[in-house]
Amino acid sequence: HPEGLVKAARTLGVDPAHTLFVGDAFNDVAAARAAGMMACYVSGGEDTLQALERCAPDLVIAASRQSAPVARWIKRRSGGRTCLVHLFHTQAPLHHFDLVVTTPQYRLPVRANILHNMLPLNPNDATRLQEAAGHWAPRFTDLPRPRIALLVGGDSASYRLTPENAASLAKLASRSARQSGGSLLVTTSRRTPKQAEEALYRELDCPHYFHSWQSGRDQDNPYPGFLALADRFIVTADSASLVAEACNTGRPVELFNWPQLCRWRDFVPLPAGLLQWMIYWGLIKPRRDFDAFYHCLTAQGWISPLGERGLPVQDPPDELRRTADRVHRLMAARFGAMKPDGSRNRDYEGVLS
Repeated sequence: HPEGLVKAARTLGVDPAHTLFVGDAFNDVAAARAAGMMACYVSGGEDTLQALERCAPDLVIAASRQSAPVARWIKRRSGGRTCLVHLFHTQAPLHHFDLVVTTPQYRLPVRANILHNMLPLNPNDATRLQEAAGHWAPRFTDLPRPRIALLVGGDSASYRLTPENAASLAKLASRSARQSGGSLLVTTSRRTPKQAEEALYRELDCPHYFHSWQSGRDQDNPYPGFLALADRFIVTADSASLVAEACNTGRPVELFNWPQLCRWRDFVPLPAGLLQWMIYWGLIKPRRDFDAFYHCLTAQGWISPLGERGLPVQDPPDELRRTADRVHRLMAARFGAMKPDGSRNRDYEGVLS
């Protein structure tokens, strides 16, 4: 039913024809159509194929390889009208997508329809961080500054955080805190193995606050407080998202890296040209190249290896704004300003502004 959308547009003082409505169900797309708005479908809902057949959105935003076939099917059903924006990687021929938004670790080639960002789209919510700062600051008053947030990830497809790795991390982070006369704000994550967490805690040798992540019992998670209040950060290399959120604070970020896991494909190197061709056509899913990712961030001065004090990030990249601007230009070029009913709309530049 479009009534809610029409009322929202009236309350905000915007013309429905200049509005793009974003939803994760095809009922949202139908409501936008009925309200005279353009429609964006974000994958992740629970629609069936029968529901997907009812109406084609103007824009589909999807992520990773499992949603790529569905996004392509939607575009075919629309007669090619729907714009496809895909995040990360597709494992499908890249020319089927109007825009692929990626970062260096996914190894995608340079093409006109590929936007190479430096960081994942993990903006920090300023309001949330401000509230967290007010909540957590009284708990940290006894900890000397600088307060160094130690953000610990864990096991992934590329890394295993062993007790030995965790113990080494604790010793290096503790030394850094002692040398600066400061303290550590430590948090684990859902991927931190229990034995690694125990080794980490055992080897901490400086003033610290330690938070152990617990599934289902983590309502009072200090992580936003750490982002708001830490003077600098130490982050494990297994998580690009943790690194991005630390960089987006504008404060110094040091990286704890350790050897990645080896797979059989690492022992059968492919010529660079052949590898790029196979990635372009979606014939393989390449291992994420974290070394390339961190090399780019180091070259920009946004991170430094643990032990090498980095400088504050002078201009944290606004990757979300950069991506939204690119989607805006894509939609304007595609529809040249087309109304939801297919007629011309030369005021399209009002959409997404």
